[in-house]
Amino acid sequence: MDNEMRQLLRDEIQDEMKYLKEMSVGTDEYKVTVEGLVKLVDRAIEIDKLEAEALERAEKQKYAEEAAEIERELKERQVKVAELAAEFERDLKTKQNESANAVTEFENSLKAKQAESEDKDRLIRNIIAVTGIVVPSLITIWGTLKSLKFEETGSVTTIMGRGFINKLLPKTK
Repeated sequence: MDNEMRQLLRDEIQDEMKYLKEMSVGTDEYKVTVEGLVKLVDRAIEIDKLEAEALERAEKQKYAEEAAEIERELKERQVKVAELAAEFERDLKTKQNESANAVTEFENSLKAKQAESEDKDRLIRNIIAVTGIVVPSLITIWGTLKSLKFEETGSVTTIMGRGFINKLLPKTK
């Protein structure tokens, strides 16, 4: 109810109170005026009560709307947090996969280099082993040929020539 109507009701109650003071107590007119005044006061109280209830409902509605807004914001934040957590987890898995791939790639590269190095080592060892057999044999053969050519008589009389022949044809005991 607007303030103008409320003020009119209060003015009417005050006017009735003034009018009631001027009346003599116990008359029918006094009794009717008191009953009317009681009804006006009851109406004013009822209007105040209704306005208070309306105000309380409006405040409750306001608080309910605020609570709903806070709850909505909370849910939005929870959704954002869940999205960020999911994104973080995806990024973490991606990084883990990338790290695992890099480690695997590094291990494969290392194994390939080790295999290559082992192949080179094996080749070098084989070359050394063959050279260890071939070179002394070639030197022995060369020395023997030179000493045979040097001694044209067909007999090996020099110590060096005998050593080469002994190496080339070992004596069996």
